[in-house]
Amino acid sequence: IFRSIIVCLLICLQSFSTSAQCPPNIDFEMGDFTGWQCYVGQFNGGTIIPLTSLTPSPPTATRHQMLAAVPGSGRDPDGNFPQTCPNGSGYSIKLGNNQTGRGAEAVSYTFTIPATQSRFNLIYSYAMVLNDGGSGHDNSSQPRMQVTIDNITDGTPLPCPLDPFVVGSSLQGFLTSGTLGPGNSPVLYRNWVSSSINLDNLAGKTIRIAFITADCSLGGHFGYTYVDVNPQCSSSFVGATFCPDDTAVI
Repeated sequence: IFRSIIVCLLICLQSFSTSAQCPPNIDFEMGDFTGWQCYVGQFNGGTIIPLTSLTPSPPTATRHQMLAAVPGSGRDPDGNFPQTCPNGSGYSIKLGNNQTGRGAEAVSYTFTIPATQSRFNLIYSYAMVLNDGGSGHDNSSQPRMQVTIDNITDGTPLPCPLDPFVVGSSLQGFLTSGTLGPGNSPVLYRNWVSSSINLDNLAGKTIRIAFITADCSLGGHFGYTYVDVNPQCSSSFVGATFCPDDTAVI
C-alpha cells in the first residue's frame, strides 16, 4: 500500500510539472478564449487560407463557440459524435457552423517556449464536418480545415503535422453522414482524433499555432471543426511510470 501511495504521488507530481510547462489556457480550460485570438472572414478559393487574409475579431457566438463537457454540449447533428473532446478535458471549441456563405473562421495562440525547455510538444484533438460540393468544385474551392504553425521569431513556417483537410482530396478516416447538405449534397465527417506537434530544440522561440476552417468558396456548402488542446507540453507521456510487477498499464 505504501509503495502504491508513493507511485501515485510520483505520477501526480510528474503530471503537475508537465502541465505547468504549457502556456495558460491553451487548453481552453478557463472556459473562455483568454490568450486566443479569434478571426472571421471569407474563403475566396486557393490551396491554403493565409491567416493574414482573415480579420481579428472578438469571439463570434455562431462562429467561435466554447463547449463545456459538463453538463455537456450534446452530439454533433451531422456526425453524431460528442461535441466536446472525449479526452477528459472540460472544454472544447467549435469553429464555424452548418450555414453556407463562404465563411471562414480561425483561432490562433502565440506563445514563447521557455529558454530552458529544449523539449516541447503540443497534442491537439479535432473532429470535423465537411459538406461535399460535388463535381462543380475543384479542390481549391471545397470546404476545408487546416492547421498552421509558425516560428514568429525567425519568420518561418514550421512543417505542419497535417495536410489541409479538403473535400475531394485524399481524405482518410471520414464517413458519410446520414444527413444531407444543400441540394441533397453529401456530408462527410470525422470523429475525434489526436495529433502532435513536435517543437523540440526551439527553446526561446515564439510560436503561433492556428486552426482555420472554411465553407466552399462558391458559397453553397459548409465546413466546421471542433478543436481541443491537451494541457501537457513535454515530449513524454504523463503517468508513464509503473512498477516492474504491474500487470497492466493504461
